[in-house]
Amino acid sequence: MRASVLRSGSPRQRAWASRVFLVVIVSALVGWTLIPLGRVIWRPATSYSGLEAANILKNISAKDGHTSGGRAAKFEALAARAESQAPLVACPAPWDWTLGQVDASKGPVCDSGMARAAYRLLDLATGEGKLMGLEWGTGTLTPLFLQGKLAGLVSIEHNATVAEIAARVKQTLAQENATQLESRWAQRTAPLPDGSEPGEALQAYLDLVKDGKPQYQVIGISGPAAIAALERSVALLVPKGGIIMMLGQGEAELQAATALAPGHWPRHHSGTARRWTLIWLSCSAQDCHEK
Repeated sequence: MRASVLRSGSPRQRAWASRVFLVVIVSALVGWTLIPLGRVIWRPATSYSGLEAANILKNISAKDGHTSGGRAAKFEALAARAESQAPLVACPAPWDWTLGQVDASKGPVCDSGMARAAYRLLDLATGEGKLMGLEWGTGTLTPLFLQGKLAGLVSIEHNATVAEIAARVKQTLAQENATQLESRWAQRTAPLPDGSEPGEALQAYLDLVKDGKPQYQVIGISGPAAIAALERSVALLVPKGGIIMMLGQGEAELQAATALAPGHWPRHHSGTARRWTLIWLSCSAQDCHEK
């Protein structure tokens, strides 16, 4: 997310970070050789020695402690706050690989399809640098990771061009920062043919996440295999205090997505009927309604 919605880091640092990512992405797209970029401003996570779960439910309770009802009610209160702030939220970078410009005052949906309010909700709910993230589609959670909101990130990508761009960004940042970025950002790629999801190709894509145990606190989903990725992600998300954010299009995909997630999980829908973002909060039926 652009720095205007993040409370950490100086304005000078955030401005330089945005410029650096713009240069890297443009140079990759036009085939230039990356040149030394000088000192890259990247704010590391506050802790990356232990990747234990930061309890998002506690973060929600702390930020909306005045709200009556259980944690599900507090989650909805936080979502309402994010919606009210949506017109002031800029599109996250480097999500939009086409480098399109979007006026934040003209609506709640970014050019990429990501709802601004949903991204703001994710920013409000997450802790500071202790969460392990998984993204199906490079760029979904990348801004959070590069702003120090995630201790580690696994990026799953089907597009070879996007994967190459992300690899160059990672290589450049790793050369300029002693922040263990190389070991904390895993990038994995498997192709998905356009217009279809044949069984073997789809399975190879999903199998890029090798360990099926619940281990991620934040999961972002976008791309042509979003429904299949959501089905896999429900089992990969920690059962209490985890968040899934999914970008989708149209009513049919929305219905399929809501049917896959556990019915007692609180969820928030943001965006438009054509392009929307869903966010779920994982919890047991009892935990969701505990005060």
